[in-house]
Amino acid sequence: MNAKKNIFNYLKIGHKPGKIPELDGLRAVAILMVLGHHFATFYREHNGSYYRQVIAGPLENWLLNGWLGVDLFFVLSGYLIFHHLLSVQDNPDRVSVFGRYALKRVLRTFPLYYGMLLVAALGLIPYFSPSVSGTDLAIHLLFLQDYYGTNILVPMWSLATEEKFYLLAPLLLVLGQRHLKRSIALLSVVILGMVVFRTFQIMQDNDLVGHIQFFLQYRAPFHYAVLNILVGVMVALVAHRPAPGVLRNLSLWLVGAVLLLLFGVDLYHFEQWQWLSVVHLLLVLCFGVMVWSAVKLTGTGWLRMLAGGFLRRVSVLSYALYLVHYAVLPWALQIHRHYVYSETPWVHALAFLLLYLGLTLLLSLILHYLIEKPFLILKDKF
Repeated sequence: MNAKKNIFNYLKIGHKPGKIPELDGLRAVAILMVLGHHFATFYREHNGSYYRQVIAGPLENWLLNGWLGVDLFFVLSGYLIFHHLLSVQDNPDRVSVFGRYALKRVLRTFPLYYGMLLVAALGLIPYFSPSVSGTDLAIHLLFLQDYYGTNILVPMWSLATEEKFYLLAPLLLVLGQRHLKRSIALLSVVILGMVVFRTFQIMQDNDLVGHIQFFLQYRAPFHYAVLNILVGVMVALVAHRPAPGVLRNLSLWLVGAVLLLLFGVDLYHFEQWQWLSVVHLLLVLCFGVMVWSAVKLTGTGWLRMLAGGFLRRVSVLSYALYLVHYAVLPWALQIHRHYVYSETPWVHALAFLLLYLGLTLLLSLILHYLIEKPFLILKDKF
């Protein structure tokens, strides 16, 4: 009986809400945005005629703009990591605190990352067989794919930024903990200065002809991508202060404005790249306000939609979903071609979407239970 109970408890996912359930909801929204983006771009590439008949207008904009889900992840990560460090900063045993911090980060991110890297490199996912060289493996083992490219699995680029920030975060804490206002001002100057620098670089770049080039040169490299995480750090710093009434009133309106923009403008094909650099910053700042709202206004009526059980379970699996989803797209395509014969556009598109999501969920659950969860249990003991 105890064995069955233990197995049942191990298999539970998201049965208890976090301290701030709305943050779990935002994490789930972020991964759903990324899943939608890669569904749209992949399905359009291989089934263009069906895509054009089914996915158009606001729905297409929302799906293609899903690449911004990674930025929401970054803001959440910046907030959560720095909030944790701020909460333990008064512990006199700094070596022990930072040692536990480093160990928890390793146990949280390394096992599943290296596990998925091994799965991809060995070609264990049907129809997904990237060409992996020793150089590629070395780049990924050292988390340098944000600068040298990720030839194994595209979504892994963001993990390089995350891991570098984990090393940077304790230094930021030591430098800024005594001067809160000055730290917020300095971060604001750094973020704005780097965005201005990036914008001028883009204006002088005559070879920038598409989103892929924008991504490789001005989005993926750590010195640009970390700006989004630093917005989350600012949220952690601001959240330690009393909530300004103006932000309380503006937060809902900002959420509405972001949704309208994501539905109304295709930022994936926004060819005025210097303006995309600016719009991107504004959206990331809005994500920061969303995270601040979730923290300071938790339990508020309009935020309750983020605290539901479905989003909480998606949030628990978000890391596995993120690492897995891109690799199963070719597998879903092959099954779809062999077994789906309908010429009805919406049936054709929906069948592919369900196959893609089903395979992603299946493989994510396997990796979660076999690799991720044992190390999360170990992490919680420290």
